[in-house]
Amino acid sequence: MLVLFCGWWLFCHREQASVQVAQPSILMIILVGCVTSTSAIFLLTQEDAGDGAVACMASPWLCLVGFSITFGSLFARIRRICLLLKSGARMQRVDVSTRETVLIVLTVFFIDVAMLSIWTIVDPMEWQRVTTSSDGFGRPLESRGFCTSDSWMVWVGIIAAFHFPLTGTACCMSYEARHVPESL
Repeated sequence: MLVLFCGWWLFCHREQASVQVAQPSILMIILVGCVTSTSAIFLLTQEDAGDGAVACMASPWLCLVGFSITFGSLFARIRRICLLLKSGARMQRVDVSTRETVLIVLTVFFIDVAMLSIWTIVDPMEWQRVTTSSDGFGRPLESRGFCTSDSWMVWVGIIAAFHFPLTGTACCMSYEARHVPESL
């Protein structure tokens, strides 16, 4: 609901100077990424409804695609600010095109999609239910359900090996740009 409210507010105030400076198109892309990643929560509530296998593999897809859209947009924005800062220090004009910004977002997106596609084909997540306690006759009293695959930790490690350096780079660029006026 919050994302919908923010999208409505952004649409209503898109002509204001402060919103124009913040690049409303990038802000809208960030909102789309937030909706995509948080929609994984709804799939996880359906795991026990019989479609656990679908929800198991769809959840990482939604989380990572949403992350790549959101983070790619933020990364492109902070990169733009850093380029403007560095060119200003050298007294040079620089133009950061929308094409460059979209290319960065798409690069992060397609790398995540490639990793997820390979994971889905090679070792998809599956729903498992394990009985944690039984009565004296072997009937289950309690059970626990979860998503798993043979090598899920390897896939999470591969994804983390891509995301952590990218996030670290964004943090360093954010630190460099910490004193930039909001008008950039």
